[in-house]
Amino acid sequence: MIKSIIVKIFVSFFLFISISEMVSRLLITPPRLISFVVDDDLLGHKGPPGATVLIGKGPLKYSEYGFRKLSLPKQKDEKNHQKVLWIGDSMIEQISIEDKDHFSYLLSDKLSIAANILAIGDWGTTQELLAFKEYVSIYQPNLTVLFFSSLTDFVNNNSNFAGRYQSRVDFLRPYAEVTENNSIHYFYLRPYYRLLRRYSHMFRVYDNAQIAKSLSSHELLPIGSCEKNENFVPLGVYFTNQDEEWKRSIEITSALFKELRREALKNNSRLLIVYLPNDIELLDTKWTEIVTNALGSCFVGKETSKREAERKFFESVRMAGVEAFSLYDFFALKIAKGENVFLDDGHLNERGNQLLAEVLEVELSKRYVFDVK
Repeated sequence: MIKSIIVKIFVSFFLFISISEMVSRLLITPPRLISFVVDDDLLGHKGPPGATVLIGKGPLKYSEYGFRKLSLPKQKDEKNHQKVLWIGDSMIEQISIEDKDHFSYLLSDKLSIAANILAIGDWGTTQELLAFKEYVSIYQPNLTVLFFSSLTDFVNNNSNFAGRYQSRVDFLRPYAEVTENNSIHYFYLRPYYRLLRRYSHMFRVYDNAQIAKSLSSHELLPIGSCEKNENFVPLGVYFTNQDEEWKRSIEITSALFKELRREALKNNSRLLIVYLPNDIELLDTKWTEIVTNALGSCFVGKETSKREAERKFFESVRMAGVEAFSLYDFFALKIAKGENVFLDDGHLNERGNQLLAEVLEVELSKRYVFDVK
């Protein structure tokens, strides 16, 4: 009798779940994580494929693959242009900047290039590498330029930091680790969670809604709070006495750089990696307020340096043997002369994009053969 009841309950539950799954697949589309971000099984998250999003100062267009697509002016002899692929995070996607003010648009007026953007906010180098491998055959770039964001990329590359800082997509994103034979192993945290997202449409709808709610409403701890302050975790990149977690970040980042170079060469593309500094390390007022005063009061006696993130970057570059340069001195000089290059949120403003286009024109022309218009 009891066994029969249990079987009936199990069958009823199974039928309820099955019918609910079928109905949800027919009627409900998983919500976007935010208006310009959707979940992605391989990359964790990316832009909405083929969509036009009204945000910032105008419409943002995304390609059929889910990456920002600039409305560039028609150019002559486009078939003979060098194909360039910009890879990065929100500093390169730049949702607050109109097409006409984006550095890629401005640079297309200077050099004969056909450029595409492979960049999404809050990506790390692992996602950038996997995206390159996935889409390189489509874009077929002669030159691949990866921009390394000084404040976020090291933490996004190391799974040890997952769930401890501002990001809300750590358990969607892929990570990498170096195996004993020095190859790269890609993995995702919480495998059962990933299985649920992949095979249960209802769970994916629910989970996307929860992530979207968290992304839109979460508040960071006050900057002066020391206890488990998620603001401070990325700032650890500026500590000069690096611990094992940061050493691991350097090693993983170096391995990713090396693998990206190998993939680029395999696809007949030359790789250049660019260090992109942030407003905290370039603006004295922000450095004093955030690092010297707030971080320093919580980690008394730990030394910091404005150029420590850049030093860690070049250590990764040296270990990987890749071609790279830093934009630190260039932007520091412009700021010293009174230039305002950042928006309030730390991304480049219109003037910052103009300057980025100028320095890239010089640096790329030194290294590669481009037709200057």
